[in-house]
Amino acid sequence: MISPDLPITNFTEDKLNRGAFAKSLAKTISQYSFPSSFTIGLYGEWGSGKTSLVNMMLEAVEDIDNNAIILRFNPWLCADPKQLITQFFKQMATAIKLKKPKADKAWELIDQYADVFDAASICSIIF
Repeated sequence: MISPDLPITNFTEDKLNRGAFAKSLAKTISQYSFPSSFTIGLYGEWGSGKTSLVNMMLEAVEDIDNNAIILRFNPWLCADPKQLITQFFKQMATAIKLKKPKADKAWELIDQYADVFDAASICSIIF
């Protein structure tokens, strides 16, 4: 049988029983209440299921907290390093706008902040 080499997108496709770990990770992330940020690293060889695990974990986060705003930002898709910050804030504003349209001040300010970075990168090219 031939199957595509694509990550799974939800728990119903989990044939390797990684769902429990994804749910545990989601619970840990959802319960994090410290004011500082944190980083989680998933290490594994190409094709070992890292993206599948992230997909299941994000599904579990949404199940735990329907109000969570999830931003899947892929920095390697930004060809120009100067656009990295701008794209991050633009995508963040869009994610907030889609999930919480009534939070218009928040996403508008973030979008304007991104425009400032964009203008600053253009000015640095001119000078």
